[in-house]
Amino acid sequence: MDNEKEQQSMSDFLGDTFSRALRNALSTMTGFTVEKTVVPEEQLNHTIAGAMMLIGSKSMFLVVSTNDVTAQTLISYMTGIDPSDLSQGDLQDGITEFANMVAGSTREALVNTEYEYSLTVPFTIVGEHIRFLTKSRIEKYHQLYHNDEVQILLQIFSF
Repeated sequence: MDNEKEQQSMSDFLGDTFSRALRNALSTMTGFTVEKTVVPEEQLNHTIAGAMMLIGSKSMFLVVSTNDVTAQTLISYMTGIDPSDLSQGDLQDGITEFANMVAGSTREALVNTEYEYSLTVPFTIVGEHIRFLTKSRIEKYHQLYHNDEVQILLQIFSF
C-alpha cells in the first residue's frame, strides 16, 4: 500500500491528533518546528525508535523513529547536554521519553472518544534501517516530519 492509501485508511482525526502531539512535544522540548513530507519508507535510514503500546477498544502501536544524528540533536536540546557527550544510553532514554510525551499528550486529547486508551511502558528499538512490516488488516498511518536539522517518522499501527 502506498503512503497516500495508508493515510486514508487511518482516521484523519486520529492521525491529526498524533501529529499535533508530536509537533507540540518537539516544539516544547526543543524549540523546533517541522514540516510534513512524503518520503517512501524504504528511503529512510532510521536507527533508533521509541515505541509504546496503546491499549483500548482500538489498540495501537506507536513508533517515533529517527537516525542517530537527529537523535543526538533532539536529546541535546531536550537535556542541554552537548551532543558529543551523549552516550547511546542517553539517546535511547531520550527517544523513549519523547515517544512517551507524544503518546501521553495524544492520550489526553483522546479522553472521552472511541480511541481512549491506557499506555504501556515505553521502550527503545535500535538497529540499522528499522522498518515495521504488518499484515494487510492492520491500519497504518505514517508521516515524516523534518526541518533542516531533524527528521522524525511517526508511525501508528491500529488493530
